[in-house]
Amino acid sequence: MSSVNISTPVQQVAILKAISFCARELFTSTDWDAGINAALRTLGEAARVSRVYIFVSHRSMGQPYIVDQTHEWVAPGIRPQINNPNLTGFNFHPSYIRWINAFEGKDIIAGIVREFPQSEQKELVEEGIKSIVLAPMFIHGEWCGLVGFDECTTERVWEQDVIEALRAAVSVFGGAFERRLAEQALRESEKKYANFIEHAPFGILQFDKDGVILYENPAFMEIIGAPHGQVTSSIGKKITELPNVIEAGVVGYLQEIIKGKVVKNITVPFTSSYQKKSCLLVSGIPLFDSKNAVIGAFLAMVDISDQKVA
Repeated sequence: MSSVNISTPVQQVAILKAISFCARELFTSTDWDAGINAALRTLGEAARVSRVYIFVSHRSMGQPYIVDQTHEWVAPGIRPQINNPNLTGFNFHPSYIRWINAFEGKDIIAGIVREFPQSEQKELVEEGIKSIVLAPMFIHGEWCGLVGFDECTTERVWEQDVIEALRAAVSVFGGAFERRLAEQALRESEKKYANFIEHAPFGILQFDKDGVILYENPAFMEIIGAPHGQVTSSIGKKITELPNVIEAGVVGYLQEIIKGKVVKNITVPFTSSYQKKSCLLVSGIPLFDSKNAVIGAFLAMVDISDQKVA
């Protein structure tokens, strides 16, 4: 069977344009799966291949050589493989050790399937693949999966310029996956942080750089004697203008915090707007933006009234 070279300079330009589209789609789309699918479609059409897909490794679960197919685009008339049960939990070891070594060495697997080692051909032939390019994706320098390009109609010979263009495209996918993982980690961290604040055994109050109160946690509401189930008391008001705060003599400390100073363990006699008298141990820390400008602050307070009585 003869091989076919269908690569042209025009096609290489089309792939480069597709890479630009992929970058824009992957990093701006609000729908992750839709963005991935649109990028795969554009790249597949530009490369004039039968099928483009993504496999993601189980590395995070300690099984780096087991992968799942997560996304796929196919050209008209090509049989999809996204629901192929063989491609869920697919193990590269030991039959595809050549691929493992290539991917971990940041190399690409490319060629005509009938010229591959016999152990690698069975699954590819069953999927109707005649020629293939497999390019590894990396997150923080570790191989995390791959993007595959199948040719199912001809034994395509892959020109080096096209391979390098596809490698560049895959690096964009890797960057997008890395960013997504970072965003997921940030959301998880924020969720844990918010949960801690909400259930902290001490009072926490947040205000912005103008002193406007943004948040009071349940422990704070309990400290000041708010009725059970009360959601807000002072949110939206300026903390430095509250009569009970002025009476407690802590406005100066609050102003220092807003200027960027940390205040620790100040003992404050306090009468709340609910007429509950208490003695509070108060600390405050300023919050900064990326340019080191103060954007607000947190106050933490513990009711030490019982200790004072003792």
